[in-house]
Amino acid sequence: MENRNFLSENRIYLLPIFFSLIVTYLFSFHSIIMIDYGIITERSYRIFMGQVPYRDYHGPTTPLTFMIQAALFKLLAPKVFWMKVYVTLLNTVMIVISIFLSKKLLRFNQTILALFVAPILVVWSAGIILMRPWYDFDASFNMVCALTLLVTAIRTEKMPFFLAAGISAALSVYSKQNIGAGATIGSIILILLQPIEWKSKFKAVSLFVVGLAIPTVIFLAYLIANHALMNAFDWIVVRAYSKAGMGYFEQIFSIVSRPNHNFIKFAVIL
Repeated sequence: MENRNFLSENRIYLLPIFFSLIVTYLFSFHSIIMIDYGIITERSYRIFMGQVPYRDYHGPTTPLTFMIQAALFKLLAPKVFWMKVYVTLLNTVMIVISIFLSKKLLRFNQTILALFVAPILVVWSAGIILMRPWYDFDASFNMVCALTLLVTAIRTEKMPFFLAAGISAALSVYSKQNIGAGATIGSIILILLQPIEWKSKFKAVSLFVVGLAIPTVIFLAYLIANHALMNAFDWIVVRAYSKAGMGYFEQIFSIVSRPNHNFIKFAVIL
């Protein structure tokens, strides 16, 4: 009886999961976007072969997506098939989490979620269109996870969730630094806007920052151990935020103001 009630209350999640799998299957043959199609495969394979980002090859984005794919190559096989499986699972989880947030924050009923929210989320997901793992998609996924953990922390008043949210925001940064910056800034703003006493806000922000620091320390240790720290700083920070002749302040302003940027999507969700 309990199983029936569970399925009845959560049947809305079945539609986007099914829809996601169907669309993933269709796009697995032909992607509608071909720009930079081989970047993820090539850089992931380099790490799989033992090369180190920023020492043996260069790029302006943070490398978590490449590392995840290299790990899948090690565990399973260096095949595009497993990259597609990864995209399918990530997209499905992201849609389920987004529906959870829509139900909890926006109070959408099941009909609205089924007819409008789920299809929009599928179209919004970059990974489903590219049919390759993509750093923007991984960064957006971790951004949504950070928001979910923050909502859970605020509603349950359990502080460890703030720590977990910080870790998720950091993973967003190390998937793609500009989207992760938006996730981090938006998360801290969300905490500070809560109608709680400042002592609790300080504790929550402190735990969030500790969560941010954990992946950061691991990443820095990896770069230092492989003699890639200075090159990584040059590519991730200097070159990335000075591209197209833009200075630091102009680029930072662009991060939070560009209409098509994921920071805006995060702000809309808030």
